[in-house]
Amino acid sequence: MDYKLSLYQPAEIEIGGQKYKFKPLNKSRFRQLREYEKKIGEITDGFERMELMYEQVYLAVDAPHEILDELDVSQLNELISIIGKVVAQEKSVVETPGETEEKNGPRPGDVTTP
Repeated sequence: MDYKLSLYQPAEIEIGGQKYKFKPLNKSRFRQLREYEKKIGEITDGFERMELMYEQVYLAVDAPHEILDELDVSQLNELISIIGKVVAQEKSVVETPGETEEKNGPRPGDVTTP
């Protein structure tokens, strides 16, 4: 799998030689993705976890379900990881200035004043 992130275009992912875009991350979709993530962390049954992971992928990737259903477990895990990166990038765009610095401290190259 291969993906790219851009500030001006939706992120893309390549599955089976075809490129698909991630669906726009609006408030409703973001909340649903977070809910799936929470549920996945709470469930111990492997089959239930996989079902929720597929639901998360259906929600995030603009690809036919038949294509996504063909992903094996390792590809599914990789795609979930990529979705997490895309969500993190989208979230960083909407954070207020200073919010990240307050949580994580200054980033390398940041100029700080006493």
